[in-house]
Amino acid sequence: MHTIGTPSVEICFEKRVSYLQVPPKAGTRTSGPVPYHHNNLFRDFIHRPVRKDRIEPYVTLVIPIYNESGIIGAKIRNAASLDYPVNKLEVLIASDGSSDDTVETAQRLSDGTRIRVLPFLQNRGKMSVLNDAVQEAKGEIIVFSDASAILDSGSLRQLVTNFVDLLRARTRWKPMAAQTASSTPAVLLLFC
Repeated sequence: MHTIGTPSVEICFEKRVSYLQVPPKAGTRTSGPVPYHHNNLFRDFIHRPVRKDRIEPYVTLVIPIYNESGIIGAKIRNAASLDYPVNKLEVLIASDGSSDDTVETAQRLSDGTRIRVLPFLQNRGKMSVLNDAVQEAKGEIIVFSDASAILDSGSLRQLVTNFVDLLRARTRWKPMAAQTASSTPAVLLLFC
């Protein structure tokens, strides 16, 4: 049997049945285990509706690339045309040891501050490149997007509305740019 909880409510997991161990209340004769199905347990204690609101946190869009010279120009233009405040959007193009002119094309279209190219020289795999790119990211929310995925102009704005609770819960948070390099973002997301 495994038990988790606080002094007021304990959740007991015993074989396939869960119990809520509720302490006696004033005016009741007994307290004891109340059978409770796992799905109901987690729904009632964890689930709550997603609050949405128009927010504009600092967002980093990470684009991993490998020999994408034919489409990287269109992807960078797409990222630059997103309906999101220019001063709150960073685009990182992370090359996984591209052997064609992908990096040169990306560097021609980047400005070095808002749109940056991270030219990793050795091909190490997409996950390694993403992990290294996240270390360079300054955003409170980090969004991954493949080079071949063209995003709708309002997609970032629509996406971040779902994270109002998370970002507001961090009442003492500062923009990631103001924190140290070891800081972690509030949210990691994936676009395909």
